[in-house]
Amino acid sequence: LRIFCFIAKIESGQIQFTMTDYDLNFELESIHRFFSEQLLLDSKKENLKLVFSPDNDYKELIVKVDPYRLKQIIINLLSNAIKFTDSGSVEFGFRVKNQIIEFFVKDTGIGIAPEFHSSLFQRFGKVNQGDQRLYSGTGLGLVISKNLVEMHGGKIWFESIPNLGTQFYFTIPLIEGEPIKKEKVEVLRKISFDNRTVLVC
Repeated sequence: LRIFCFIAKIESGQIQFTMTDYDLNFELESIHRFFSEQLLLDSKKENLKLVFSPDNDYKELIVKVDPYRLKQIIINLLSNAIKFTDSGSVEFGFRVKNQIIEFFVKDTGIGIAPEFHSSLFQRFGKVNQGDQRLYSGTGLGLVISKNLVEMHGGKIWFESIPNLGTQFYFTIPLIEGEPIKKEKVEVLRKISFDNRTVLVC
């Protein structure tokens, strides 16, 4: 029910964006760490590699976006890619092209047959592959992602070949922000455990 209410708010223009400075590399690395840990816990995905590929020309890129909404888009796409890729790789990252940031999520999974391409971003649009798995649980995750991308002033599209994989792309305008002040972390004094017995509980 909550997801339906969220879509209704998007379509009625009630969702407000909070634009703020966002350390793109740092935040995407955090997402990479989170999903990498999830893969380690999932024994079924032991043959799947998750790769983060940032734009090497931008070691630090501070942009103005709605951080929560941008993460929502990326997490939606990554979750789908991982769910439908049993082995091989899932790669995500971004490239800066003129005044546009182009994000991508590429997988080597089950792919999407051409007859389903036109309905993928529609409500309840599901892709039934030969193994009976559905590409999206409710058909709403990609609808939400599309709307959030467009609210950012961008567009989303994909390319796919059955049994070879899928590549999702989306863009947002590049609006550079101010450098983010990072809190200083105090370095703790080195503690030696030589000649000591340690009990770990």
